[in-house]
Amino acid sequence: MAVTVQKHERPPIWRNTTILKWTAQIAFLFGFLAIVAVVVPQVQDNLAGRDITFGWDWLTSELGFLIREGIDTDPATGARTMLVGMVNTLRVTISGVIAATIIGTIIGIARLSNNWIVNKLATVYIETIRNVPLLLQMFFWSAIAGTFVVLDPFDPDTLEAGKYWVAATSKGIGLAWIQPWGGFYQWMIWVLIGAVLGYFLHRRQFRIKEETGRETYPNLSAFGVILVFAIIGWFAHPIFGFVGTIVEAIGNLVGAIPTFALQVVLAVGAIAVGIWWINRFLDERRTPAGLAKLTDDDWFRMITAGVVAVGFAAFFLIVSGFSAKTLDVGEDFFSRWLAPKFDSTTNVADITIDDIQAQVAAGLSLEQIAAEQELRINADLLGLSGADLDAAVAARTPAIRIYENLPEKPDERLTFIPAHKLVEGLTAGVADNLNTLVENDGITPTELATELRLIQDRADNPLRWSRAEVQIRGSNFLDLSPTSGINITPGFFAVWIAVTLYTGAFIAEIVRAGILAVSKGQTEAAGALGLTRAQSLRFIILPQAFRIIFPPLGNQYLNLFKNTSLGIAVAFSEIVSVGFTTSNQTGQTLPVILFWMGFYLSGSLILSAVVNFYNRRLQLVER
Repeated sequence: MAVTVQKHERPPIWRNTTILKWTAQIAFLFGFLAIVAVVVPQVQDNLAGRDITFGWDWLTSELGFLIREGIDTDPATGARTMLVGMVNTLRVTISGVIAATIIGTIIGIARLSNNWIVNKLATVYIETIRNVPLLLQMFFWSAIAGTFVVLDPFDPDTLEAGKYWVAATSKGIGLAWIQPWGGFYQWMIWVLIGAVLGYFLHRRQFRIKEETGRETYPNLSAFGVILVFAIIGWFAHPIFGFVGTIVEAIGNLVGAIPTFALQVVLAVGAIAVGIWWINRFLDERRTPAGLAKLTDDDWFRMITAGVVAVGFAAFFLIVSGFSAKTLDVGEDFFSRWLAPKFDSTTNVADITIDDIQAQVAAGLSLEQIAAEQELRINADLLGLSGADLDAAVAARTPAIRIYENLPEKPDERLTFIPAHKLVEGLTAGVADNLNTLVENDGITPTELATELRLIQDRADNPLRWSRAEVQIRGSNFLDLSPTSGINITPGFFAVWIAVTLYTGAFIAEIVRAGILAVSKGQTEAAGALGLTRAQSLRFIILPQAFRIIFPPLGNQYLNLFKNTSLGIAVAFSEIVSVGFTTSNQTGQTLPVILFWMGFYLSGSLILSAVVNFYNRRLQLVER
């Protein structure tokens, strides 16, 4: 029998898929670089022709405008200004995602209810909310907020408004709430210890339950351990006061690190991450017989990972400013933000309660005492001699007036001392009430001193119940002091309500579709076992439905995150609103837009990564 041997011939270059793949990808890369090389100089020429500069110096410069609300209403630099906008955006996003998920789940289940009223109410909510444009809904809730009680910032009798639980005013909405207080962070160390021990106890009890079938109550046991440590820590938390010293030492150590040393560490870290990714990629393609044959795409991914790692390493080594800023942020975080959290002192003025009692007995109010202390603390900044200071105190001249009349503003800022900063633990609302009593002779100096000592004794408690208060300053901006319950501006109120209800309507339909996608036999089987409708939803239907619900749920979370940019229409100080003001002040429109794009792109990718992580965890594992 004749055997025919066919010789395998290599295909020509123009038909070789490997060569075509690499040629296309390399051509795309160089084409993209060529476009960038052409467009960037043209953009620079156009900007120069219109006398528009492009740079990032504004990030380190003081912009000189106030922000309505946020972690810093008077930011020192452009970077801090944008940080305030980012935090405000994330406040709405994170709280809105949680609230919209809860609302959407409840409405979605209600849409399937056998109760006619519940079913129709859920239907009306969904069809109304999702068919009205989101921007119009923001305007609606902003108009609702405009009907609240009007406060006059220049009338001392209206600086505090509202009831005990809710204070709804045109300048803000206050809610009674439990607030972290002087010893909160020390107490949280005890709670954290309890949580760690509770976790290990939960694992042990759960393992025993699986092995023996005996009920060991793992969840209840873990919660009990946390509760015991929380109770112990409530009384014993001061022993962790030394942590503040350690944190401050860490901050000093971070500040002492040379910039070049951090550059090297970051560069080595980038290379290490690239090597780790490539090794993990290869491990995923190993079989018992050895490493599987790598495709062209596999090689391209590994080469790309290596190039990206080298690129980041080069960036860290070349751009020293990134490392310098990172060290500054680290030092500020430990030394200026975290370390003071372990110190319960909240008073700024160095004045004793006995001195306050004596001055009240001499006829001064708490506001006048605070104004005098403000003058004394800022005397050097204002350039006041001893005689000038005594004259200013006698004339009761506000420090802010002297500051505004200075021919040249100093680099340092004026330290404001309201009445509630006189005594540790005193809040703005309580200080205002006490001041009113003092001015109306409703309290004696001795009784005032006794009350202030009680307040000071409670200043070290980990938590404090705060009633609803809304405080506004003379500049008409809301004072979001954490000592007076939860305070939100009308802008935050309008944006949060609108995006939460709007997203919740879409989530409700997703939940309804997910429940309907579960086989009807599952519900019938649950009923046959004697489970109630609530039990069948909790233990059988929803766990299966969430595998279907979760992927489209992530898209709604992304929509909510990006829809917060509409807050500029209702004067909410999110990143777009703050960025517009920044670009008007500096003329750096293009850098601000790039900053916006980077923020929303990064936030969307992080949110997608979190959703995809949990989506993978919910997937069924098949053999």
